[in-house]
Amino acid sequence: MNWRRPWQKPFHRCGEDVASSRAALACWYETPLGQELVESESRIIEEYLPTLFGYFLIQLGGGYPGVIQSSRVTHCLRLGIAEDGPLNLIGDAHAMPLLGDSVDVVLLPHILEFSSHPHQVLREVDRVLVPDGHVVIVGFNPWSPWQFWRWMLAWKHRPPWCGRFLGHARLRDWLTLLGFEVVEQQGCFYRLPIQNRGFLSRTAWLERLGRLLPFLAVSYVMVARKRQIRLTPLRLRWRPTTRRVKIAGLVQPFQNSTKRKMHE
Repeated sequence: MNWRRPWQKPFHRCGEDVASSRAALACWYETPLGQELVESESRIIEEYLPTLFGYFLIQLGGGYPGVIQSSRVTHCLRLGIAEDGPLNLIGDAHAMPLLGDSVDVVLLPHILEFSSHPHQVLREVDRVLVPDGHVVIVGFNPWSPWQFWRWMLAWKHRPPWCGRFLGHARLRDWLTLLGFEVVEQQGCFYRLPIQNRGFLSRTAWLERLGRLLPFLAVSYVMVARKRQIRLTPLRLRWRPTTRRVKIAGLVQPFQNSTKRKMHE
């Protein structure tokens, strides 16, 4: 008889291809620690999504299934590869099968850390977003206490320790170069990476303590707006000019200088 618990099933290893990395991360989401992290991040995402409006929202990847239901956007779709699970569109984040300037909101839940070319993903987001559109990025904080476990467990090539964590400042620089403006940012989840539900429930007080030290958050949610530079032609300001009225047949009288001297 197999006494292995569901979250103790063998992990997929993170590979160079996107499919293996996504499958490995989806497997980790099923663990007690992964579920607690997803719930904490989902609460913050659900605070921001209702404030973003438009006609189309695209979520990359198959995680966080119920988050987009909180959005007020008319059409919410999920795009990813076949291994991501139930999707509306099949495509790669590095070359999305979408027209330019056609999407109002893009959600990236831990996509950049497990992408072989995160710069290209952001360029694609910039291409498909409409002017003044928003991107919601969920990422791991490389300066959290989890970094100690990451150093010890990265050699196992297991998620999320094998991901390329991006710091706040570095991601802000990338977004600024693409013409984005960060409008919201919030850290979330402050517990230790222990796969035990009892321990996680007993350390819930760390969430209240962690809000005093936001830089120790395990992950963060960042909202950025695509800025639009409007090239509006400048119109010349109309200025009324004073013109002298000239009447034909009338000559302005003048006095000859020689005659004026003779009279004097």
